[in-house]
Amino acid sequence: MGDRVRVGDLLGDVIEKKLFVTRIRTIKNEIVTVPNGKVQGLMIKATQQTEGIQPDPEPHVLLTDPGIFQLLIN
Repeated sequence: MGDRVRVGDLLGDVIEKKLFVTRIRTIKNEIVTVPNGKVQGLMIKATQQTEGIQPDPEPHVLLTDPGIFQLLIN
């Protein structure tokens, strides 16, 4: 919650996380609903662009509670 994220061309702040979707408030004050499948992919992509994170074993995203994701890296 509160993180600024970019999903494709969309830029905004996370205002709500649910089991299947994340809601983002854009800089134009619009609320957009994004499927969490895209958010999970973005988390993995971010690890690939971060120095010091090894590609093997591959990082993965774990849904621990409704709307709570953990990024697992080794």
